[in-house]
Amino acid sequence: VNPALTLALLATRKLDALKAMVYVFAQCLGATVGAGILYLVLPLKSTANIFVNKVPMDGNAGQALGMEVLVTFQLVFTIFSVEDQRKREECETANLAIGCSISAGIFTAGKISGGSMNPARSLGPAIIVGYWEHHW
Repeated sequence: VNPALTLALLATRKLDALKAMVYVFAQCLGATVGAGILYLVLPLKSTANIFVNKVPMDGNAGQALGMEVLVTFQLVFTIFSVEDQRKREECETANLAIGCSISAGIFTAGKISGGSMNPARSLGPAIIVGYWEHHW
């Protein structure tokens, strides 16, 4: 569900290239379709501020990009840590760790970059709304 995680799995050879391309395409397509559905069913006023990640007026694109890289890395690192196959025992708290990592990323990056941590989540709404300023 996250192209950043898919690319990390590809880079660590836990996923082959063809599957990775299909997954990234499906993730971006799903995010775009989901954003389109939300755009159609929610009032325009409610989607204007939550739909697209924007750089705040008192920040800059460099800060937002740096924050997104940092929180996306910590999410991928957490997932890789709890899903490490070399560990002998099962990690019963893996889902909790991943959820806390997502929450920490949103709380940390929310005001600076929107806290997306997911390129597909940023791409889908940008396609639907047509807002490409500071989109990376």
